[in-house]
This record gives sequence, C-alpha cells and structure tokens, in this order.
Amino acid sequence: MKRLFAIISMFAIVAAFAAVSCQKEAKDSIKVDKKTVSVAHRGDVVDVTVTASGEFTAQRDAEWITVSGSTITVDPNPYEASRTATVTFYCGAENASVVITQEGRGPKELVAFEIEALMANDYNAFWDNVDLPDAKKQEIQAAYNEKVKENPDSQSNVQSYQFVSQNVDETKGEATVVTKFIYKKGEPADQTWLLIKRDGKWKVKGETLGK
Repeated sequence: MKRLFAIISMFAIVAAFAAVSCQKEAKDSIKVDKKTVSVAHRGDVVDVTVTASGEFTAQRDAEWITVSGSTITVDPNPYEASRTATVTFYCGAENASVVITQEGRGPKELVAFEIEALMANDYNAFWDNVDLPDAKKQEIQAAYNEKVKENPDSQSNVQSYQFVSQNVDETKGEATVVTKFIYKKGEPADQTWLLIKRDGKWKVKGETLGK
C-alpha cells in the first residue's frame, strides 16, 4: 500500500512539473515587421504587421498619430522641423515599438501642398495654411473665392506644375517661391507665392491672394 502511494505521489510530482514547464513555454510574445518608418510631410497611413501570442494593444506618445489595430495614421506636418514619435504594441508583459520619423514642410513643400489642395478643390486645407489676421480673413477669402467663381474651370484646367525658383530669407522669416502652371488649355503661366514663417510654420501671405 505504501509502495502504491509512493508511485501515485511520484506521478503527481511529474505532472505538476510538466504543468509548470508548459506555463513557462507559453509566455507572452509580440513582434512587429518594421522598427522604423519614414513619412513625408503630407502624412500617410502605415500598416504594421503585428505577430503576438494573444490580444495586443497599442499606445502612442504624440497627438499627431492615431492607431487603430495595427494601422498607424500620421497627420500632415505643418512645421518646417522634422518630428519623431513612437508607437508601442503590448501583449501581456511584452512589447514591441515602431519609431515614426516625419519630414518637415519647407517653403516648396508648402506651395506644393497648397497647389494640390486647390486642384482637389479642398479649400479648407488650402486656407488652413494662409496667414491672415482674423479681421481681414473673411474679406480676403471672399475676394479670392470670387475670382475662382469668375473662372470656375481654372483649377481643373491645370495639367501640372513646376518649380521655377525659391528664395528664402531666414533672417526675416520670409520666402518667395515661383511656380509654372501647365494648363490643358492655354499658355503656361508663372505664379509667385509669398510666404512667411509663423511659430515654425511656413504660411502663404494672405493679403496677396485677393490681388
């Protein structure tokens, strides 16, 4: 009887040891398919492949990034300086991070953004980057919109554009960018953009738009 009890006890110890070993082998794990990502100033959507042993969550350390599942959305960067943020995915006690570096938006990049916003009829995006005192904003915007109404096909008539020149005065925080518009109908024409830097952001001088 004692021998039988000893055998049963031995099996119980072996089973308990096996259970502990299995628990150790089934520890949390998580990994991502990319550690670093570079994004243009316009922003982008980044899909990350996350491989985890179970359900995972994500945390960001910047407001200009949003995360849904394993998809990271990066907002446009309105600043001339580049910026960096980290998204960390968690599974239990383990984690894996993706570092997002976004380039800044200089004078040429701003003008390209504004032109493409106009070509897409995204006027809200266009006016967000126009430097206007609150008192003059409605007046200048109305004058500019009136010009667009007089020639409603002006934006859709643009086939492409080219950069002709750029002159930046960092001391004054001002820049002049000249572009050439290639039209579907009509001769190419140059457009001069006057810019000013406010709080690290390049903006179009609003008072020139209604002229």
